[in-house]
Amino acid sequence: MELTVSGQLTDRLSLLGAYAYTDTEVRKDTEGTQGNQLTNAARHTASLYLAHDLTTAPELGNWRLGGGVRYVGEREGDADNSFQLDAYTVADAFIGWDTPGWATTCTCSSTPRTCSTPLTTPPAAAAPG
Repeated sequence: MELTVSGQLTDRLSLLGAYAYTDTEVRKDTEGTQGNQLTNAARHTASLYLAHDLTTAPELGNWRLGGGVRYVGEREGDADNSFQLDAYTVADAFIGWDTPGWATTCTCSSTPRTCSTPLTTPPAAAAPG
């Protein structure tokens, strides 16, 4: 089950919130794990983000700054369900830029090794269609 709420708070400020409840179970297995929960599948996940659209000259494209938090609940650590991985919360910040044909986003997370992860959409993929 998923629930998502999004909306414009002002002309330049938007909010996105999401919650998901995931109930997993191994239904058929030859390894003796039937009835167990799937590995690394949290029952509860949630996120809340704010984004601010910057005012720039049209030739500079559209810029957006934002940030928020993500929560991932406890989840099984192996197929035997012999241990659980701890729940965690991550803070994210991002800056994005788009113009006709191109879009890119750079995201930094509060976890080590995940800062500056770029996502770039080339012109062919960004074209409406």
